Amino acid sequence: MAALVALAFFAVGLGGGSHFDSDDALYTQMAREMVGSGDLVDNRWSGAVLFEKPPLLLWSLAASGAAFGWGEAAMRLPLALFAAMALAGLVVLARGLGCSDRRALLAAGLLGGSFLFVLMARRPMTDLPLLATSLCAAAAAVNRRWALAGALAGLALLAKGPAAAPLLAAPLAWVALRRAVSWRALGLAAVAGLAVAGPWYLAVTLRHGAEPWQTWFGYHVASRASGALVPGLDWAEALALLTEERLLLAGALAGLGLHAWRRTEPTLVGFALLWALCALAPVLASETRLAHYLLPVTPALALLAVAAVPERLMTHRLAPALATLAVVTALLAHPAKLSFWLGPDFGPAPATLGRAIARAAGPGDRVVAFNTTTASLTFYGGVPVWLQGDDARFMAIQRGIDMNRRAGLLRGPEDGPLPALSAGQRRFVVARVQPDLPRVLAALRGEAPTRPLWVLRAGELALANDAGLGEPVP
Repeated sequence: MAALVALAFFAVGLGGGSHFDSDDALYTQMAREMVGSGDLVDNRWSGAVLFEKPPLLLWSLAASGAAFGWGEAAMRLPLALFAAMALAGLVVLARGLGCSDRRALLAAGLLGGSFLFVLMARRPMTDLPLLATSLCAAAAAVNRRWALAGALAGLALLAKGPAAAPLLAAPLAWVALRRAVSWRALGLAAVAGLAVAGPWYLAVTLRHGAEPWQTWFGYHVASRASGALVPGLDWAEALALLTEERLLLAGALAGLGLHAWRRTEPTLVGFALLWALCALAPVLASETRLAHYLLPVTPALALLAVAAVPERLMTHRLAPALATLAVVTALLAHPAKLSFWLGPDFGPAPATLGRAIARAAGPGDRVVAFNTTTASLTFYGGVPVWLQGDDARFMAIQRGIDMNRRAGLLRGPEDGPLPALSAGQRRFVVARVQPDLPRVLAALRGEAPTRPLWVLRAGELALANDAGLGEPVP
């Protein structure tokens, strides 16, 4: 029942709006190319094979896109399902740690209404699938369902690869410290996990050898730990972001205080602290920190908050109503959270220009992003997009991103000009209105002086083109 309520909640506002011009649009496009190629092993971006992430998210997006089309609702539906799975997993986990049904449901309500959880339930990214499968694996392990725990751990490895290790380590360490597991049980879990995750990893290894593993561990783990591959947060800024989780933080601090004073709930508090430690380890160790890296911490805060609620209070007849009121108040009191839930519109400008390109550009036309990113333009435009620029810092960041190198569509000043225009080839160049648009227009004039130009503006971006989109340029 809790999972159905969660699914109904997160099904609200799925359609409309736009995706972030980031990993969100990257994964949705990769899912579309997966369906187009018919290849469920290799992940492709602009036709190039990437070793970006394992395929669980892409499989779910591909299935939804093939069934319902490639609009926002279809691309967010799998995230609503993963959100319901995560909350159901937390309910079972909390029960296994000694909570009553009511307190377990309260933990799920607190997590489901949290800032980061609502945000990531709207973003087609690998973080929520990882959290959902890891929570369910932990619930199975705590309840000594070893084959199920292993199978779910295999799904976690298919969700985010090596990034699953810290979260899977928490329940493993927990059962080991409590001597609640045998070697036979661990062997059964390992066999189940290999049966689920092994076939894809074996298939991609047979196709590409060691290269995927070098990318996963060298690029996604070692490089992110030793250097900031993309602009992110320092550890203090990352932890400060948790202040958005006001209700969870207050409840967690109350739970810790009550436990320190009366030594209540040792099982619940102990597991929550172990989970929080494992979830925070990548945030503190990595030099590439992004806001969504904190999502795995939120279940620990929810469990600690429940530890502040004595069991006798939850037996009162008004307890369910008061708990529901607290969760709804926390949701309604946060304007950004409401916008994520009811109208998620994360990247309207590139989505608007991308849709315009999709309506006007043909397969032989040239589409360029100048000093701006390409993910949304590629997804919404439905065509490969060259990434060109002369902003040294921006281009250095883009050159450090593996997908850009593999796609071969990156052009800086040192790479020379783009291929010469062919007869009848139209041009679409997306650039920042300030400071780049005047220079882009001058370059297009020099490339084909006799062609008229138009500019379509959307927020801080503009689409310079010779296809009649927008206002004519004198």
